[in-house]
Amino acid sequence: GNVDLLNTLPSKDVETLKADANIAVYAIDGVVRDHIGFNMEKAPFKDNPNLRKAIGWAIDRQTIVDSIMYGLASPAQVAIPTSNWGYDASTEGAFGYDLEKAKEFYEQADPKPTEISVKVSPTYPEEIKMAELLQQDLAKIGISLKIEQREWSTWIDEVVSKGDYEVEIVLISGGSDPDDFFYQWHHTGEVFNIWRYSDPEMDKMLEDARSSVDQAARKDLYAKIQQKLIADAPLVHIIYRQSVIAARAALKDFVMTGRYDMDFRTVW
Repeated sequence: GNVDLLNTLPSKDVETLKADANIAVYAIDGVVRDHIGFNMEKAPFKDNPNLRKAIGWAIDRQTIVDSIMYGLASPAQVAIPTSNWGYDASTEGAFGYDLEKAKEFYEQADPKPTEISVKVSPTYPEEIKMAELLQQDLAKIGISLKIEQREWSTWIDEVVSKGDYEVEIVLISGGSDPDDFFYQWHHTGEVFNIWRYSDPEMDKMLEDARSSVDQAARKDLYAKIQQKLIADAPLVHIIYRQSVIAARAALKDFVMTGRYDMDFRTVW
């Protein structure tokens, strides 16, 4: 055909493409992550960290990696990839798949709803499957999950603009500096802080980490930021996606960014 490169591939098709001698498949660990986010301004998730953590422990991340993403992802604990210098290794195990632990947090929740809703978009079909898997597991701890699908423009309007949701699942991206994974998503008033999370201590740490030129001091701040986000749980992370691109085998010197944008400066 006339296509030289595709930057969005169905995970199920990657192995087939790899077997084609006319196609080169590029794959690296990326900075795109899927998460489950909670509306921090409205019941039942407002002032209810135990309910948020119950859901965090009911996510079968490894099954999502293996069955939904065909191995082209890895389970996520926090916002920042393990390869980034700002990652805090002590966060490993902060969340996992443990329905007994999920039940314990749920029993401590106040309020303790028996039904909640999640908004997803068919723009990202894997996330509908993630919601369906979560639906099965939440039923085991006593929560009925209603899945509400919205076209992308409607999802943006309801979730991002209006805050009209209880739970959402979507993917978001980062960059190379730790600030890219935290400030715009967790500082009070930022447009991408779609969970309406607001905490003065967090705001101060984010501001200090962004303005400091001392990498050791920044690393310490980002470790504290990660620990606080685990404790507060305005959102819980599901997976980090690999960045996978297919190109004509004749294409040379293509450089992967790990994001959805592409760099063609060296391509020939």
